[in-house]
Amino acid sequence: MNEIYNNIKRQKRNKLKPIIIFAIIIILIAIIIFIWLQLNKKEDIYITQNPIIQDISQDVSATGTLSPTDTVEVGSQISGTLLEVLVDVNDEVKKGQTIAIIDPEKLNQSVDNFIAQLQSAKAELYSAEVQLENKQWNYENYLNLYNKTNGKSPSQMQLKTSELEYKSAKAEIEIKKAAIKQLETSLNSAKIDVKNSIITSPTNGVILSRSIEPGQTVAANFSTPTLFTIAKDLSKMKLISNVLEADIGKVKVGQDVIFSVDSYPNEEFSAKVAKVNYADSSSTSSNSSSSSSSGSSSSSSATNIVSYEVTTYINNDKLLLRPGMSATATIKTETQKNALIIPYQALLFKPTNNVSKNNSGGFAMGGPPKREKKSYSEIGSTGKIWILQDGIPKEIKVEIGISNGRNVQILSNNINTNTQVILQVQTK
Repeated sequence: MNEIYNNIKRQKRNKLKPIIIFAIIIILIAIIIFIWLQLNKKEDIYITQNPIIQDISQDVSATGTLSPTDTVEVGSQISGTLLEVLVDVNDEVKKGQTIAIIDPEKLNQSVDNFIAQLQSAKAELYSAEVQLENKQWNYENYLNLYNKTNGKSPSQMQLKTSELEYKSAKAEIEIKKAAIKQLETSLNSAKIDVKNSIITSPTNGVILSRSIEPGQTVAANFSTPTLFTIAKDLSKMKLISNVLEADIGKVKVGQDVIFSVDSYPNEEFSAKVAKVNYADSSSTSSNSSSSSSSGSSSSSSATNIVSYEVTTYINNDKLLLRPGMSATATIKTETQKNALIIPYQALLFKPTNNVSKNNSGGFAMGGPPKREKKSYSEIGSTGKIWILQDGIPKEIKVEIGISNGRNVQILSNNINTNTQVILQVQTK
């Protein structure tokens, strides 16, 4: 009986032994995993920045092209072959200075021809005047004789014929005089053409462009060709910038403008807004192109992006700026002094872990609600930021003022210069 009991007991111990060994192995694995997790535990490190007090400006960006404030296009009123071109691009010219000469040979021939025709016409007039004098004498004699003979001699037909011949001679005189007047006008016009063959500068300035060479034929039959473009004064320039319709409502006359050009990347130029167009750029381009072949279409009409032209006048005393340069402008539409500002990055931050603070002050799984990433021009009057309070991230609502794309003004009084505003998180 004891043997049977012992056998049963041994069998039970043999069955429990694998279970115990398996349990021990599980416990050891759990301990190893726990130790490994503790050794490799990641910690979130929050990068923060305190708000600061400083001036902030809300800017509107625009691009544009520099041009002289006043340019003159010099053309030719006559057709012909260019005999000489006396100036080149960048040359300074004075008012009345000869800048090109069109060959006047044919024009001089026209003048000589009209002079000859005029002399011939005057000779014909003299002959007509002699004929008039003869017809007048003949008519007056017939009339006198007719009155003395009481109509007996000459006959009425002879008297009437002499009268008509006299009147016809008078009319011929008027025709000859009109022909002479016409020839004198043509002669004066030919002399003007000769004078216009010498092309002079209408103003003091600098040659910006030259589109002709000696020997080239100028055709002015249908429109006046542009031979030179002269800038009156390059020390005064203007910048015409295109501002998008979303920003044009912020732009006012008198606002400060800071711009730069590619030629001087480390230098900024300042000016003020002088004019803001009411018509959009596509309308302005359409009007100019319909009245002048030099008008160019605005890119806004091709891409359906509506923009408005903003004109700025610039002092260019050092002559660093040149016509045609592309400029990137920043228009300061609003400025706040001594504002409480934070980096704009803080409005876009959200924690990377799965813990967010609930309304009761504890933590709940799920993380903060995701927010769509917006540009600074789309920010509303309120927003949300995360701050570090006692080492714990906390989400708060703030009232937003103006922004320049890098920093944003905070109007709320729930943060100050000692608040730790979270910008980003790093896992260590």
